[in-house]
Amino acid sequence: MTLRYQTATATFIQLAVMTLLVIIGGIKDVASHCENSSECVTNSFLWIIIAFMLAGWYAVLFGIGYYAQEKRNYKFARLLIAGELFTAFIALMLFKNPSSFYSGMAALVSLLFAVWIIILAYRIYKARGSRITTATKSSKRPRRRLSDR
Repeated sequence: MTLRYQTATATFIQLAVMTLLVIIGGIKDVASHCENSSECVTNSFLWIIIAFMLAGWYAVLFGIGYYAQEKRNYKFARLLIAGELFTAFIALMLFKNPSSFYSGMAALVSLLFAVWIIILAYRIYKARGSRITTATKSSKRPRRRLSDR
């Protein structure tokens, strides 16, 4: 399957992978910093809130990506590009100043997903609702005229 304009598939993969990475990071952080019971409860609750917020953000991006793909709407594609630029900016800041090696790797994965989806959304935006092609086919093959038959 080639992903030329399938922003719905790409944003769903981003949603699944990044939510999983956040949950794993939260479990790792809670397990490593748990010293007394009240601190464990507070830290666990905080990570649950963070996981839901990030899953919600990626779910919103998935919804925008789905409508950009299905309707081939350049306005949704532009909105998706803006959302992914924001995600890429946050991921870049987290990658520059990671709290752990795992945090830095998760930020790098998020940054790569954002760049990939920006490229896909740009193709939809550039097509302006028409068919998305990779190259013009007329220059590669000669055409026969109908009158030559």
